[in-house]
Amino acid sequence: MSRTTFLTTKILMLAFVLWGAAACDGHGRNGAPVYSGSVELTEHSLGFAASGRIENLLVEEGDRVSQGQRLALLDHFNQAVRDAERAQHLLDSGGFSRQEYEHLRQVVDDMQLIAPVDGVILNKIRENGEVTAAGAPVLVIGDTNRVWVKIYVPEHTVTRLRIGQPAKVRVDGLERNLPARISSIAAQAEFTPRNVQTPEERTMQMFGVKVQLDDPSGVRPGIFADVEILTDERSGH
Repeated sequence: MSRTTFLTTKILMLAFVLWGAAACDGHGRNGAPVYSGSVELTEHSLGFAASGRIENLLVEEGDRVSQGQRLALLDHFNQAVRDAERAQHLLDSGGFSRQEYEHLRQVVDDMQLIAPVDGVILNKIRENGEVTAAGAPVLVIGDTNRVWVKIYVPEHTVTRLRIGQPAKVRVDGLERNLPARISSIAAQAEFTPRNVQTPEERTMQMFGVKVQLDDPSGVRPGIFADVEILTDERSGH
């Protein structure tokens, strides 16, 4: 059984953030502002529920994996499986208690890592033959079903945005627009100029907005993207 910790990638560099704070990066064909950001996703840090020596890492960085797929095993995993199977036969014949059998099944679960989501392997923290403690991170997997672009929007614009509002995303290497929707809007400004003194300077307060892709197929984390947020008129509603 794997221990999963949700993290959020922090790919957007400080220099890029400060540059983006000055203004949007341009306008789309219909006059809508276009903002630049980078593709991010939810990360899961996976570790064994038991301590031991890693016997078999079944994936490499960059591999695509499916939910429920076995990713890694501790040593003596095969012996643990045989013990559980033997206990099941004895349980069926009345020669083994249910509690003892469930314990052996738990040992099997604790000695393997299973993908909690469809995703991509972002990082191998441990290698075959290394000893790992219970709960220590071994692999990092990115959830490819939840992919978004983080942009920063000025105060005068963020007040006109809403959750679910449609958007278009264009990423490097793909010659087409990807449909997307606003999934979250920050309640407070995430950064602002140091000494705000005038109404004009207050317009520089920036709010983080996540724009989630409807279909993230072929999109990898870390690449830069342009986001055009659509109004009802521009989205055809």
